[in-house]
Amino acid sequence: MSEVGRLWALKAAFLLAQVNRRKKRAEKLGLPDALCEFYARARSYPAWKNYQPSIVPKSLSDLHVAQDSIGFTHRGDRYRLQLTHSLSMPDGESLGRIELQINERPVLEISVSSYPDTPWRASEVTAFVDGLWVKHFKALVAEAQRLYEIQAKLGFQDIEALRARFNIAPGWLTRVKNCFTELLKRAK
Repeated sequence: MSEVGRLWALKAAFLLAQVNRRKKRAEKLGLPDALCEFYARARSYPAWKNYQPSIVPKSLSDLHVAQDSIGFTHRGDRYRLQLTHSLSMPDGESLGRIELQINERPVLEISVSSYPDTPWRASEVTAFVDGLWVKHFKALVAEAQRLYEIQAKLGFQDIEALRARFNIAPGWLTRVKNCFTELLKRAK
C-alpha cells in the first residue's frame, strides 16, 4: 500500500471512530427515542391546542403541522421535524428518516421504521451535532411527557372545565400548596 493509501485509510478510520462516538453519545442521551416520541405527540398538537390547550407545552409558539413536517418556535429558536418515507416493505413495514432542524440547521437525523398503526421506532442515528439544543430539546420532550401524563390521569378532560363543573375556586391549587407549606413549617 502506498503512503497516500495508508494516510487515507488512517483518516477514514479516525473519521469512523468519531462518527461512532457521536452516534453512541446521541443514543446515551436518549435522543433517538425522544425524537420519535415527540414527533408522534406533536403531530396532534394543533387539535389539542383547540380542544385542550393544557396538553401543549406553553413554550411552543407558531405551531405548524403539515403531512410529514412539524414546525414551531421554542425558546426563540425555530424547530422543524421532517419525516421522509424511503421504502415500504412487502410485510407492511415502512422505513424512513426523521430529521430535526433548528434555525434551518440539521442537528439530528435518525432512521426509523414502523408497521401499520404503530408509531415510528428509531433504528439508527444517521446524523448528530451536539450542542446546547440537546438540553433544550430534552426539557421540551420531558415537559410534553409530563403534560400528557397529567391529562391521561384526568382522562384527557379540560382541567379548567372540570374545575368549573365541580365549582372549585380558581385559586384552589395555590391554597393547597400554601397549606402543605405551612404544615411542613410546623413539623420542623
